[in-house]
Amino acid sequence: AAATADEADTVVSAAVGAGTVGAFSTQASLPVGFPLRYGALASASGHLFVVGGCDGGNGAFSSVVRAPASGGTVGNWTSVQALATPINNHAASGGS
Repeated sequence: AAATADEADTVVSAAVGAGTVGAFSTQASLPVGFPLRYGALASASGHLFVVGGCDGGNGAFSSVVRAPASGGTVGNWTSVQALATPINNHAASGGS
């Protein structure tokens, strides 16, 4: 289903380095049906991860998707191992 006015499946990114931020550009959208509110984003090992969230009905999800990311470009999103418990309104962090 397409995103509603208060939800977004569009991903934008920009290269960041040495105190500068490059121009933003539209990247591959999140997968259809992926939770579009209150998820968390983390970056680790050259990938972005979007974790959990909820849909317009406010039900929490355990979904996790990842995409390769480098130099301000984000590749295609794929599903990975789901969380054991649905979660939303949370934070995530990453590492190298």
